[in-house]
Amino acid sequence: MKILLTVAAVIAVAVMVGAWRAEIVSFGNGVADVASGRAGDRLEERIDELVPRIPKQPGKNAWLTSVNASCARRNAQIAAVHAPRGGLKDLRRYAGQVLAVQRAHARDRRSIATPPGVARELQFMALADKQTEMALKRVIAATSKPDAKSAERAVAMFESTSRMTSGGFRTLGLSACASLA
Repeated sequence: MKILLTVAAVIAVAVMVGAWRAEIVSFGNGVADVASGRAGDRLEERIDELVPRIPKQPGKNAWLTSVNASCARRNAQIAAVHAPRGGLKDLRRYAGQVLAVQRAHARDRRSIATPPGVARELQFMALADKQTEMALKRVIAATSKPDAKSAERAVAMFESTSRMTSGGFRTLGLSACASLA
């Protein structure tokens, strides 16, 4: 029974990690080893050879989960902001509220304890925060003028910034952070 469970576990793990490979495993003396339990011990000794190790980064994985949760809260808060119905004044109100949510989110996200090995993610998020804030400020400034074309350009720039940063967030495993637009 121990052998069957061990073999089933090896197969399940190999299939899960996409590393299935057929290999004949010698069980030594066959029935005698099975009866004594020794065959299972040999197989357990070979599991490391049969199934490649998956690098575990429990601190980083927990951090990614926390950051994604923070971004999901931000997304819900932005969804709760009434979308502009028309006019520059309404667009300015909307951009101002989204900017406030984004700033609070950035503070919240920075308060999450960071494990070692996330420097690249932190640098990217800092840059994305800065670019997003600048783009929203441009929308607010452009909607303060009576020129609708300036507002359209500022909105297009914000959307472009959002698309650019979304790809980076997805690459880093932060899919909930991927789009603010």
